Amino acid sequence: MHLHSLNSLLENGIGTILISYRKPSFLAPAIISLALFIVLGKAAASTVPPAYSPASGGYHSVQTVTISDAASGTTIYYTTNGSVPTNKSTRYSKPITVSASTNFQAIAIASGGSASAVSKAWYTITLNAATPAISPIPGTYNAIQSVTLTDSTPGASIHYTLDGTYPSTSSPVYKGPIKATTTTSIIATAVAPTFNASSAVRGTYTIVAPAPSISPEAGTFTDSTKITMSDAVSGAIIHYTKDGSTPTASSPVYSGTITVAPQRTTTEVYQAIATASGYYQSSPSLATFIVTLPAGVLAQATVKTTPKLTIPPNFMGLSMYWNFPSGLIGQASTGVNQPYRTLLKNLTEYYTAPMMIRVLGDDSENSDIQADTEPLTELAQAVNVDYILGVDLWHANVSIAEAEASTWMNGIPNDLIEAFEIGNEPDVYPVNGARSSSYLFANYLPQFQEWQKAIESSTSSSFHTTGPSYGVEDRYQRLTWIAGAQSAFASGKMNPSIVSQHAYVTGPGTYPKDYLLEPGSTLNMLNDFSVYAASAHQAGSLFRLGEMNSIWGGGIAGISNTFSAALWSIDMMFNVANLGIDGVNWHSGQGTAYQLFQFYDHASGGKHTFTVTQVNPIYYGLLVFAETAGRGAKLLPVTTSTDANVSIWATVDNTSTAHVVVINKDENATGSVHITLPGYTTGTVRYLSAADYSATNGVTFGGQTFDESTDGALRGSLMTSTISESGGVFTLPNMPITSAAVIDFVK
Repeated sequence: MHLHSLNSLLENGIGTILISYRKPSFLAPAIISLALFIVLGKAAASTVPPAYSPASGGYHSVQTVTISDAASGTTIYYTTNGSVPTNKSTRYSKPITVSASTNFQAIAIASGGSASAVSKAWYTITLNAATPAISPIPGTYNAIQSVTLTDSTPGASIHYTLDGTYPSTSSPVYKGPIKATTTTSIIATAVAPTFNASSAVRGTYTIVAPAPSISPEAGTFTDSTKITMSDAVSGAIIHYTKDGSTPTASSPVYSGTITVAPQRTTTEVYQAIATASGYYQSSPSLATFIVTLPAGVLAQATVKTTPKLTIPPNFMGLSMYWNFPSGLIGQASTGVNQPYRTLLKNLTEYYTAPMMIRVLGDDSENSDIQADTEPLTELAQAVNVDYILGVDLWHANVSIAEAEASTWMNGIPNDLIEAFEIGNEPDVYPVNGARSSSYLFANYLPQFQEWQKAIESSTSSSFHTTGPSYGVEDRYQRLTWIAGAQSAFASGKMNPSIVSQHAYVTGPGTYPKDYLLEPGSTLNMLNDFSVYAASAHQAGSLFRLGEMNSIWGGGIAGISNTFSAALWSIDMMFNVANLGIDGVNWHSGQGTAYQLFQFYDHASGGKHTFTVTQVNPIYYGLLVFAETAGRGAKLLPVTTSTDANVSIWATVDNTSTAHVVVINKDENATGSVHITLPGYTTGTVRYLSAADYSATNGVTFGGQTFDESTDGALRGSLMTSTISESGGVFTLPNMPITSAAVIDFVK
């Protein structure tokens, strides 16, 4: 080793060299080398290279680097500029903050001056932008939220999504508060120059309308109580019930103060929900009001004189089988059933629009339709009626339907044909064998479309059509088919002029004699139809209960042909009208328990004469409705207070006469009825009554009856009474059990 090299090592503090020799010798180089090896080896062994923590590598955050040496008493020197460290380099004294990519080299020098080998470490720092902050805290709120996003990274921009996808730089840039409604899910990240995108912040906001407040608080009251409802959300719609049931969006809408009149030991349980744009439906509020009526009062009714809706002039109609007209109605060439015409005139004289008669034509195969055309034509010339005429779908042969439509059109003046009904109860086809068990609405729809097009083509006219004429009793199946029709209406794939639904309280079975007096017999069957009717109206179609009566399959004797059916039919008709349904066709067949009337045909020598043998009580119910819902009548809102099985309805006709119908279906409760009707002074009362609700004859309306009437006209003298206003209230002094009263008010 050269001396200048040794000198260099010494100057840099690498080691200590001790050399001693007296004279030159050929062994001197070896001795020097050996001495240098010993000295340098001892120094290297005493100082180890420095260690780094954390270890070298790539990091996404600022690092705090610690340099240490295993040997005690050493001093560490380091560089970050790529040069080899010496004792002149930066001395390590405390952890080093590394916020950018840095390469370290370091040595450790012992107290005696010996130095370690150089150790190296490199740190690649790639910083992420700070995760955005979201405010308010995600969660469920009772008010629409204004959500703000902020980020602490200088120059950062925030990208966000609302559809559940992870945001990218092409996602919307946050520029201001985000409006959170119903369920709003926000995912946001931040990006900034020289920074990687941040991790994401996620927040889901569920906005639920606050429950409405009901005032006053629940309690017991002995006088009229005014109830108000409000909600903290401006513009919220409040739906409520007063029977304890949970309200839905189809429940009545709160529009102003509700007056709870006294009721005898009756509890009214009000529940209310709020709906508003941008909000989920609120949870229900509940308040229970216990009210009492004065002793001896059966019911109290407050009638508002602002009309609720107009009852269509052809609201009430009839339905019959295709083979009935020729035998039931008769014709001039063989003999007309004049009593039948009279009984129809009793119902139609109050209306300007024709009564709509449906003639069921499914499964007829055109065999007897021709025979029906003359009786139907002559009937329409004598009585104000027109027709819905059925054509066959049962046999799945469109040519049959085309032939039937042509027969109807060629045999009946076309202005008497309201519509052609395509099939009858197609939803029941899989049950009665007309289609396979897999036949669903999706199979029915293209057939309806084909039949409709063929009928329009074969008749060379734009005749209207009716359908789907559902009849299935099972509620699940009914709603499935109804949903299919509603979807077809909305998409324009099905556009009958009249949407038809069949309605019966129930099917054949064993029931108590007072079955039709139960409140559910009126209301249960209508629960699904109000929304269905609304969807038909939205599509521009009318909605009729094209076939209705008490118990399908002909009714049940002892129920369908009793006075209870008369009371039920009145209440039923008003309930249907109150739902905004456009009409009802009462189904009747000769020889059935639910028939309206029965005739005897005195046939002789090919000629026919007819007499009435029975006018069933249900016909009286239709007559009551015809008189009180005719002459352009409009429904009036009625608030009824009673704890008995009593219904009260009111109308006003185009003569300004108000009609109030009191229906007492209660088998035990009787008493006076108090009626508040502003602007009127006198009421004329007629009672509809019988010996009891199970009576099949002996029915009287205003003292008159169809018993022993062979020509279809009422017999007996009209019996009425008068009630007058006192203190703003009319009092019907005594309302018998299972009876009805019609009160005609004049100003």
